[in-house]
Amino acid sequence: MIRSKIARLLGRSAGGGAKLVVIAYDHAGHYFHELLGYMTAASVLGISLRIIAAKLVDPAIAAQLHAERAIDSLPHTWGIHPPNVVDQLVAFADEQGDLASLWSALDDCDLGSRDMVLFPISRPLIIVRVGAWIARRASRRRPNVFFRFTGGELVDRPTGQTNSTTALFRLACSDLNRRHGQDRVFLLADTMPLSQMMTRVCCRTRFSNIGTNIPCFASARIVSFEYFSNRLRTSQQIFR
Repeated sequence: MIRSKIARLLGRSAGGGAKLVVIAYDHAGHYFHELLGYMTAASVLGISLRIIAAKLVDPAIAAQLHAERAIDSLPHTWGIHPPNVVDQLVAFADEQGDLASLWSALDDCDLGSRDMVLFPISRPLIIVRVGAWIARRASRRRPNVFFRFTGGELVDRPTGQTNSTTALFRLACSDLNRRHGQDRVFLLADTMPLSQMMTRVCCRTRFSNIGTNIPCFASARIVSFEYFSNRLRTSQQIFR
């Protein structure tokens, strides 16, 4: 479903030479099909795609995705489940987990300001660490980084109420807002209600003028997943 949706949104190739790097910490279930969708999109558009997966991923699955098994798995305490909140607060304070294997893999991609890095999953501590990584890079070497939100990160689906991890995303985005280069980081919302919630929770500006005002993209902080898919085909005009 996700694969066909992405292919439908993208249409025909526009080329441009921009690179897309997808960080695949999770490859199970719908994430696998989402990754297949990015393979289809890259093929249609002529975009250079690299899927960087966890070292522990099944080699057969990695082969299907043409993925590089290069990064360490995330610590279990970095999940979005309420029992992990205290551990994550400690990690925030101690700056634990420098994600060395991720930085090494990204450095190998030779990324510049027109390139894109996509995290299909969002975790508060990944946002914090990536914000610090972006800040360390020279302006011309800062790619556009996207974190996808599907809703379960902020909302307890059975009750419809915000979960305890919501506060951690607020802390992560507050930290991000103080970093150099934070204008290169975007949060992807699957739906408009989720986008509105993220605007309140994360204190990031919501991009609402989809598809009509490209300069606004540079000042946006929350964009729709559909908009991200459409923007891939015009990456040369936008990511300059």
